[in-house]
Amino acid sequence: MPLKAADELVVIGYLDYRNLQNLGFLKYSHLCAIFCYVLNNYDKAYVRKIFIKLVRNGHFEKKQNIKRSYTYKYINSNLLDVTKSCLESTT
Repeated sequence: MPLKAADELVVIGYLDYRNLQNLGFLKYSHLCAIFCYVLNNYDKAYVRKIFIKLVRNGHFEKKQNIKRSYTYKYINSNLLDVTKSCLESTT
């Protein structure tokens, strides 16, 4: 199933609305449950593709635990846009 840009925007909008950045670092399983709920799509492979794309685009901060697993922290998209514009203006 190809990725839809609308699905990414829906997920980002929901995460902003719920202020997920205030929750700190979360395991992928918690984020997967949120994504499945928001998209009403319980296909884990599809949700994983969207999540990987959001991580690559810088919407999540990735941190490795002692057990070699990762936790992720959502970065508010409004703050991300401001940071990118500040970096572009200084260069």
